[in-house]
Amino acid sequence: MDNQTGYYFAITHKDDPTVVLKHLIVPAETQEVSTDFANQGLEEYKKGLSVESEKFEQAEFLGPPMYPENLVTTKGVTGFAWFPTFLSAYKELADIAEAENWDYHFTPTKYEKPLLVSYIKHTYKRLALEEKIAISKNSSFSCFNTGLVTDHQEPIYASFKANSKKKLAPWVFNSWLKEGDQKLKVFPKLPETATYFNDPSCLFFDARKRLETNYKHILENSRRERFPEPYKTMSDHALQSAIKGSINNTLERVHRNYKMAIPSYYRGKIHFLLPLYLKDSKRADLALAVEANKNDYRVATCLTLDMAYNDARLLAKPDKEWLIP
Repeated sequence: MDNQTGYYFAITHKDDPTVVLKHLIVPAETQEVSTDFANQGLEEYKKGLSVESEKFEQAEFLGPPMYPENLVTTKGVTGFAWFPTFLSAYKELADIAEAENWDYHFTPTKYEKPLLVSYIKHTYKRLALEEKIAISKNSSFSCFNTGLVTDHQEPIYASFKANSKKKLAPWVFNSWLKEGDQKLKVFPKLPETATYFNDPSCLFFDARKRLETNYKHILENSRRERFPEPYKTMSDHALQSAIKGSINNTLERVHRNYKMAIPSYYRGKIHFLLPLYLKDSKRADLALAVEANKNDYRVATCLTLDMAYNDARLLAKPDKEWLIP
């Protein structure tokens, strides 16, 4: 954040155990927050307030969210919107947007375009966190920027209308609208795309740094199922040796071609995806999810290629070096 520092504020009153969390941004040079009560008669109440603050490094938000965490309302979970024809809506979006393969190649699914469904759901989650949802002046319509464009590079927005049955969801999906559509005129300002990082340098993998590997986590049964045969049934020692050899080979490739390390977004952090070649040197079998620490990197887990593409697509459509859906 340019010349600004963020703080989380926990505000409580001695006679009220309720904690109110508020996100504020104050100028870095002053780092001061002032509270002004319009009614000076509340002076005694103000004396009972206790304010605790904590500096944060990234523009994340705490406290009761302005928008539901999930986009879609499902059984037992109230989401941002109800989709009367859920799958049809995504097929329509795929037709409007720039051509892209939105299907899994290695994972069975019950519906089409699973990559697109995942992309929109997680994009909404980030936009809700950043409060980048536009509301019309009469509160009858809302929209957000999908981050997708048409063949003519026109931004595409997801539009919604107010739901009369707010207990189910505050909004009902209306349509996908291209920039310039007259229906978008009801919004004073069109919302921006999601932002996942402040410093672009975090997108580049430094192959000179040390890479640690959490083999214990990778060798757990739930991760073993992601490996192809005969690797999934190998002993721990044999599989660890195979992984170690593949990682060394991958690091040599990354030294020669930095694009082999693909940035991705997962649980609020930028990760890197590295290919794991086991059966064939020309086709990756899995992806290694790598976390950046202060002085080195750490392989946290392994992912199927479909899972890896899901995480990478939030930032951008990956170059086809090895991660191909």
